[in-house]
Order: sequence, then C-alpha cells, then structure tokens
Amino acid sequence: MAQVGSPITAVTNQIADGIHHIYFGTSGGEIYETYWGNDVTLTTSLLVDLDAPITTISSQIYNGVQHVYSGTANGTLHETYWGGGNTLTTSSIANLGSQANSVFSRLTTD
Repeated sequence: MAQVGSPITAVTNQIADGIHHIYFGTSGGEIYETYWGNDVTLTTSLLVDLDAPITTISSQIYNGVQHVYSGTANGTLHETYWGGGNTLTTSSIANLGSQANSVFSRLTTD
C-alpha cells in the first residue's frame, strides 16, 4: 500500500469488473484511490486535495463512471467523478454549515 502524509479518516470501497477500488480520505484533506485486480497492478493515486479534513466518504460506480462523495470537517459535501468519457472532476455540492459526519450513496431505479 502507498504511504500518505496524513492519517486516514474515512474509507469506502467498490468492486467492478474484477477490479477492487478503495477510496480513502485523510485528516489533511486528500482523497486517494487504491486499486488492483483483473491483471491491474496495485496502484494508488491522489484524486483531489480539498484542503479540509475528510470526515466521511461514500462511493459508487455506474455505467463506467466512478463517483466519490465526501464530507469535510468544515461542512462541505463534494462529488468527485471520472471515467466513462468524463475527466477527473470535483464539485462542491452542498455546504451544511457544520461538520459532515456521514454521507451515503445508492443507485435506484427511476
């Protein structure tokens, strides 16, 4: 596993097409992905640095697009997504006004 500069504060995972994905946030505000499997070498990449401690994280993979939802100590919720023709993008989706303690994502049928 990779060395990161700050303690890990939140973890989520997904398995898609035989590839294991572990997404984790740190007290320094970084979000990383570690992935391996199905002939893919163990790799860790920095996805984004949000400049605020990550307090919660959730993930999903849908139609080849990876989505990572994160909450921070300052109350901001973010979505980071990539794949399926999308470049790595992070957007602020809400400001709660206080620390985000839990975030959950789920795919549903319409």
